[in-house]
Amino acid sequence: MTHVLVTTRGGIVDSVIFYDARKEAVRALADFVKRMDSEQEDAAVFSPEGLVANAKQLLESAEQVAAETLPNHSRKGTELEKVRREE
Repeated sequence: MTHVLVTTRGGIVDSVIFYDARKEAVRALADFVKRMDSEQEDAAVFSPEGLVANAKQLLESAEQVAAETLPNHSRKGTELEKVRREE
């Protein structure tokens, strides 16, 4: 178990899940981001070397891709928030 996904809710650790592979841990983080309440929740994946990825990075990356590919996209995240609510 070389990677750990740590989730928080309201600033308090909510869960800690261990993974053998980085890919599994990052996939679990991506799944968490799809359903998380960005106002209350956060998450990050760590390896023995340190931070691998966090929820805010994934959200920013998704927002950047949306801004580059969707016409008339607002950078305020309204489209991304709408997509997440519909899922």
